[in-house]
Amino acid sequence: MIDVSLLELVRDGEFGPLRHGITREELREHLGEPPLWGTQQDTNVAEIWRYGDVEFHFSKTGLELIFSDHGDLTNGGPTLRIDPWILSIGLPRRRFEAGLSGEGINFTVSRFSHDESQMHVTTESGVVFSFVDEPVEEFDQSGLIAWWSTRID
Repeated sequence: MIDVSLLELVRDGEFGPLRHGITREELREHLGEPPLWGTQQDTNVAEIWRYGDVEFHFSKTGLELIFSDHGDLTNGGPTLRIDPWILSIGLPRRRFEAGLSGEGINFTVSRFSHDESQMHVTTESGVVFSFVDEPVEEFDQSGLIAWWSTRID
């Protein structure tokens, strides 16, 4: 069992020992065999591993993206325990921004260019949170709908 904190990810870009660039083998050592994975039959070449509601996306150079747009956004399955801080599906954007400000975390807000219904809050550590302010056809609720952390070199 690995314990990670979303506040730590937001503040420092760190997700416990699950760092960008680690290999599939290293992730397997921490979390065990993935319960779900991408379309490839073999987990050793699968580009996506999923533990609970959290996806780990790999490239040839290792872990590139940690992502969640499933379920409650903070369920890491039986081997990844996530402290959600204030995060939950549907969290209003203004409440999230107030939480960031309360922690002294700088952020920017931008409209998603491919979908006008979404706003992105990006922290100084490079973690992005996607919000819809009002329910639309694709999303039946407002508030937080996804988060991700990409490799920044």
